[in-house]
Amino acid sequence: MILPPEEQERRRRSVQRTFDDLRLDGLRPSHEARVDAEDYISGRRTLDELIERVVQRHARS
Repeated sequence: MILPPEEQERRRRSVQRTFDDLRLDGLRPSHEARVDAEDYISGRRTLDELIERVVQRHARS
């Protein structure tokens, strides 16, 4: 699904705030998290899909 530029920008700001919060806590988003975030921003993944991928990734650890 191709998202309108306004929605992509809204998502980009939201992801950036989340990543900034991680950094304030001394953490860094993983490469996988950054790739997932770009997929979400562009509309290739939904938020539910993004959350499911994170849960799966951390359940393996």
